Amino acid sequence: MSKCLRCNHEWKTRKESPRFCPNCNSPYWNKERKKPSKQEIESMIRLIKQSHEGAMEIKEDKGIRDEGGIYNASYNIISYESNFPNDISGITIIIINEIAKKGHFFIDGNKRAAFITAKAHLLTKGYKLEIPKINPTDIFIRELVSHNSKISFKSAKTWIKKYINKNSKNLKDYIIDIILNK
Repeated sequence: MSKCLRCNHEWKTRKESPRFCPNCNSPYWNKERKKPSKQEIESMIRLIKQSHEGAMEIKEDKGIRDEGGIYNASYNIISYESNFPNDISGITIIIINEIAKKGHFFIDGNKRAAFITAKAHLLTKGYKLEIPKINPTDIFIRELVSHNSKISFKSAKTWIKKYINKNSKNLKDYIIDIILNK
């Protein structure tokens, strides 16, 4: 007797190891679904909100437009990361897409908050995101986060991979260097 861990369907198998669940057709019927923990989601929500506050330090209009959207984006980011933990460029693009393109959770500063969140999250993973301030980059970023963007996820990952580097220092030393160099 086999049981699908996705839809809980039980069936009598004719083969030793079936390839799909006969009820939901999932090829992952024998693998437990990975769900983000509440703590991981809350941590990402804090990071997104703090990134937005940092981006909007000078501006007066810091309002949150969609609190539930921030939760949903956090869930999607953590889900992608748990399914593809070594896909650093994919995680970065998911963060940028969820906050700046899909969401628009804040009244102002969505793109800035997306990039600050991506940079901060990558730092915790031992990477740094260093995108130069040049005009072609600005055009690509604006196109990437526009609502009707023609840029695919794969090409965005390829583009941003050029700007992600392994951080040679630990996080504490890296932050101290940034503070001292300003």
